[in-house]
Amino acid sequence: MVFAAIGKMEGHRFMNGDGAHSPIDSAWHYFETMYRSGIYWQFVGWGQFLTGMVLMTQRYATLGAVMLLPISANIFVITISYAFNGTPFITGLILLGNIFLLLWDLPRLLIAFGAAQPNEIYKAPVYLPYFSQPLWTGLGILIFLTTVGLVLSPIKNTMLIWLCACLAEGLIGLIISLRFTRSSKIKS
Repeated sequence: MVFAAIGKMEGHRFMNGDGAHSPIDSAWHYFETMYRSGIYWQFVGWGQFLTGMVLMTQRYATLGAVMLLPISANIFVITISYAFNGTPFITGLILLGNIFLLLWDLPRLLIAFGAAQPNEIYKAPVYLPYFSQPLWTGLGILIFLTTVGLVLSPIKNTMLIWLCACLAEGLIGLIISLRFTRSSKIKS
């Protein structure tokens, strides 16, 4: 979400080149139309940016997953509506992942509908002790800042650098979390 959002927020095209003369049912024409909408294009970018930020905080991941659902569903429908070739498979997996996130947090979501009480939520075995560590919130913010920093950097082709940096940050966070969990079990 964040990678795609920053260009939109700055008012840049999603794809290189002008798609105005492409067939009306093509992806190129769709993106050109969205780009030329101006403020709406930037609004979509800000929505994706905020959703990505909230989702990566971990503390507010449930809210982020709720915010992501209409975005991921919309992107999926767009890719099957236009000639996007293999992209619907990828966007379908994104939507499926989003649905799994919502199912993971279903006990928390049930509170909003009055179907569960807050004290029942934290007894569920889904919420393992290491998921409640502040480390995960910090790691989500670090990955978010890494993403923003690399997108805004003058370095071209940052996708591989971003992937390696986020993977390294995640692995380091996991190692720290596992060591913290193991040392807290030994003390108790």
